[in-house]
Amino acid sequence: MKSGLFMRYSVVYVLICALIIIAACAATTSTTTSRQPAQEPPKEEKTQQAQEQAKQQTQEEIIKKELSYARSRAYSLGIYPYMDKNYEQALPDLLKVAQIDKQIYQTFADVDTLKYPVIYKQIGICYQERGIIDSAYYYYNEGYVYYDSSEVYKSNKNEMDNYKYILQWLQWYYSENQQTDKYIEFSEKFLMYEQDKAKRKVILEPLKTIYIKQQEYDKALEKLEELLEIEPDNREFESEWINAIRITGGDEALIKVWEEKHLENPADAEIIWNLINIYENQLEYAKVIEFADKYLALNSDDIDARVKKANALEAVGKFDQAIVLWQELNKLRPGNPQYLLNIARIYHFNKENYQEAVKWAYNARQIDTGFGEASLKIADVIVSYITVVMGKYGRETPDIDDKLIYEVAIEYFKDATNNQNTRNRANQLLQHYNTESFIRTPSDIHMNKGHDAPGIPEYSWVWKYKK
Repeated sequence: MKSGLFMRYSVVYVLICALIIIAACAATTSTTTSRQPAQEPPKEEKTQQAQEQAKQQTQEEIIKKELSYARSRAYSLGIYPYMDKNYEQALPDLLKVAQIDKQIYQTFADVDTLKYPVIYKQIGICYQERGIIDSAYYYYNEGYVYYDSSEVYKSNKNEMDNYKYILQWLQWYYSENQQTDKYIEFSEKFLMYEQDKAKRKVILEPLKTIYIKQQEYDKALEKLEELLEIEPDNREFESEWINAIRITGGDEALIKVWEEKHLENPADAEIIWNLINIYENQLEYAKVIEFADKYLALNSDDIDARVKKANALEAVGKFDQAIVLWQELNKLRPGNPQYLLNIARIYHFNKENYQEAVKWAYNARQIDTGFGEASLKIADVIVSYITVVMGKYGRETPDIDDKLIYEVAIEYFKDATNNQNTRNRANQLLQHYNTESFIRTPSDIHMNKGHDAPGIPEYSWVWKYKK
């Protein structure tokens, strides 16, 4: 009984173990199968794909070669008449070259076909020489786009020359069409690459003029500084440079610039002269005197420096020194009535010495024989003299010891009668001596009482003059 039962359990146990082993084997087989790589395509299929790729590459190479050949042939046909300046004959073939280049680029975008963008310059020249400017502009601009987009061309001298040629032509085009912003853009771009000073100057001059006109003085100043490096003796550039500094930074900035230059070159008379003018403009007369002395130490015979110093001396109240300097100027350059009138002015207004004022004005009158500034100065002095005397003594004037005043007054009145603008002044002057104004007609000038004016018998004067 027990033996039969044992046998029955043994069979069951064996069956269970067998099932476990079968399941494990199945799992292992499944795992192994899932880890195996995908089966490669059949060898025939792989060979077919390779053949198709090779065929496609071969077709591309064929097309490239055909286009390259067509380009070379067209370029050969166009370049020779181009070099002979037969632009009309050259143009169709050069245009064909440009067309082929674009076709290659559109077909094979990964291929650098534009190794020679000079073609656009050449086409532009053909149109330019034939007077077809709009077409020339189109192709020059196309060339500019290609050159500007690649640093490769800029590293090659010949290609850089082509690029600069296009830039300069486009500058001209924008200038002719009054497209100022574009002109500035291409001028600045040209200056980025051009190192030749003479060629830079050609661009810098009109560019600084535009900036000055547009009141962009910082940019104008930059261009003017370079122009002065190229032409340091150009007075026009220097004048514009000074003006630009003054506008951007005022006279203070200009003084700083020239003071620094003076420290570097203390014996440079031109720098000293510039400082004299600036300080004079700033009304800093003590500085004017200081630098005028420095200038005269280098140019002892200079007249203009003495004039500036004399005016500055008068401005700071050093009247006696100013008079001496004006007298010195009169000796150095006789015949200039203004020097004598300046002395008369100082005696008149600053020293209130009217007789001296009349004397120097009269000396000027001998030079300025027409009825000019000297005669007007004499009239001013006499009116001032009589006004002061009348204010001090009243209507009855004291004796006038200097007969010169009287004689000059007579000469002045003689001229004044022929000048409507000065009659009122003469009339004002006579009223200090008489109770009646003189009549406007030169032939009938008279007063109520007195005696005739000496030396002018055709005039009837009444002059209260004490001999």
